[in-house]
Amino acid sequence: MKENKVFHRANITMNYWLLNTGYESRHSSGFELSRVFTYLRFMSELSGNMKFLRKRKSLTQTDLAELLNVKRPVIGAYEEERAEPSIDLLLRMAAVLDVSVDELVSSKLEERMSAPRFDHKRLPIVPVKAAAGYLHGFADSEYIESLPTMDLSGTDLPLRSDMRVFQISGDSMLPLEDGGYVIAEKLNQLSEIRSGQPHIVITDDGIVYKRVQIEGVFANLISDNKFYSPYAIELRTIREIWRTIATLATGFK
Repeated sequence: MKENKVFHRANITMNYWLLNTGYESRHSSGFELSRVFTYLRFMSELSGNMKFLRKRKSLTQTDLAELLNVKRPVIGAYEEERAEPSIDLLLRMAAVLDVSVDELVSSKLEERMSAPRFDHKRLPIVPVKAAAGYLHGFADSEYIESLPTMDLSGTDLPLRSDMRVFQISGDSMLPLEDGGYVIAEKLNQLSEIRSGQPHIVITDDGIVYKRVQIEGVFANLISDNKFYSPYAIELRTIREIWRTIATLATGFK
């Protein structure tokens, strides 16, 4: 049974190759077996890509089945790698899901589409007016791509995709004034916090820029402007934390 499935896949893949290179199946006797199995590896991406693209378009299996004029269990069988579509259905599926057939069968689309495109001269900026939206969208790659960006090509900072710019509200961290900017790098673990250093701290209550002093299960948030008193939050309430790399004055563009 397993061998039959392998050779069924080989047949689909080989026919697709022939279809797109202008050869007809009667000329396929000299087709190199190594190329068939190269495409078999590509076909293994189909099930994951189908599921990812379907969910990205907010389609149920029933919705996709209706668009392709097949029964819902057929879609389930493709996504669970229990069956493979015909060439005709593969072409229609690619059109419905807005990708090429090559992309559908030969790329890990979730990895490629989920990662925000990175411009090595610009960083996404979270302006004060976008702070509320950021609390809901910080884990959404499409939301991050919709943020404005800041051109930092005039600086000597080595920019990375795990860096972001936050605009600051208030005067609690003088000499950085209201409306100034913090360039920060994302920390993946709370253990990476450098106690006493300034960080961008994101909780359900908002975005703040403070020095962070760790004490057990609490983080003391301390302002440089002594007019503001320190206060403590529980470490478990932190949703994201970013360590300061540099600050920029209000007028920087």
